[in-house]
Amino acid sequence: MSLLKNKNAIITGGSRGIGKSIGIHLAKEGCNLAIIGRTKEEVIDSVDLVKQFGVKVHGYIGDQRDESFVKNTISQINSEYDAIDILINNAAVGMRYIQDPEDRFIHNMETDDWKNILDINLNGVFYFTRETLKIMRKQKRGKIIMLSSGLGRRAHQQYGPYSASKFAMEAMTQIVSAENNELGIYCNSVAPGGLTNSSEKFLGSMDSSKLEKILPANICDDIVLFLASDASGTLSGQALTAKDWNAENHISVEELKNRLS
Repeated sequence: MSLLKNKNAIITGGSRGIGKSIGIHLAKEGCNLAIIGRTKEEVIDSVDLVKQFGVKVHGYIGDQRDESFVKNTISQINSEYDAIDILINNAAVGMRYIQDPEDRFIHNMETDDWKNILDINLNGVFYFTRETLKIMRKQKRGKIIMLSSGLGRRAHQQYGPYSASKFAMEAMTQIVSAENNELGIYCNSVAPGGLTNSSEKFLGSMDSSKLEKILPANICDDIVLFLASDASGTLSGQALTAKDWNAENHISVEELKNRLS
């Protein structure tokens, strides 16, 4: 038994890090994938990796700040797959985009840097969520999973636009849930629970004491699988943390299969 056999999932930022790991995990359970990414080589590599599991997979290359790209991509996915069952909003940019740490303080920040982070982390999520909801509402079913951050639940200095975008994502999770639950569309957010090893370049600049606390890129795999599957039932509007869930409420893949058998 495959938990997600013949289900179709869209993963933004699915060609690297957490998104790539989630995609492989879902594909192992029979889920067809639409992988969205900005770098052609990375998208092709992810598509090739997923193909080995015998599922349908297509890659789409573009920037989620571009509303036209998002509209066209969702339209194309809708024509290539018989349904859109799952949307995983994972793509985001962090504060490392602003290279000088001093420029990450609000009083030093350039307007373009603020706008760019909000455009990717918030507006892009809005575009993908809106266009996918139009289809899910016609289907009267769907699961939407927002990859959030602890910085979207408790702010920290020098993370202004990133925290603002993730706080807004948490609000969007509750709003999407409230507006669509009656139609069988459920939306939850997941924060990893700390820094992950999804960026080798970033990790190379950290001291060894901090590296010990880094979480693996697959930290969100099992909780996202749970939320994407029928095992999560009508759970919606929740802000979950992968690290805590894995430690306290972890449900193995085999147990999920037993629950649904």
